[in-house]
Amino acid sequence: MIRRPPRSTLDRSSAASDVYKRQSLERGRQLSVSCRNCHDVDLAGKVFFDDPTIGTLPSSNLTRAKGSETEGYTDLDFVRALRHGLNKKGNALMVMPSDSYSHLSDEDLGCLIAYVKTLPAIERKFAPRKFNY
Repeated sequence: MIRRPPRSTLDRSSAASDVYKRQSLERGRQLSVSCRNCHDVDLAGKVFFDDPTIGTLPSSNLTRAKGSETEGYTDLDFVRALRHGLNKKGNALMVMPSDSYSHLSDEDLGCLIAYVKTLPAIERKFAPRKFNY
């Protein structure tokens, strides 16, 4: 016969896990503040550089909305982008300040990615990146 722990023990374990998840997501939200400079307050992207002599550069939509550059991103894809400045195909991201994120611990990086994955998909379209030189 298999003995199970008392129900109250299981409930506490589940409650502790829920608290940890909430704390992790809150930590991810805090870490995402610096992402908003380029990706807008809702992280759905914005045109953050527009100069007629140089060109136009919109940032990526991080909400994984349909058609966005991050739509099919896995955790590993986000790690590559954040730590190494590489997209899903392994190409360099145009203006990703990955050196600013390389110092994050694995735990903090996981919190940031977990938070981004909870964001509602926001469909926002931009003209393609364009350089005039």
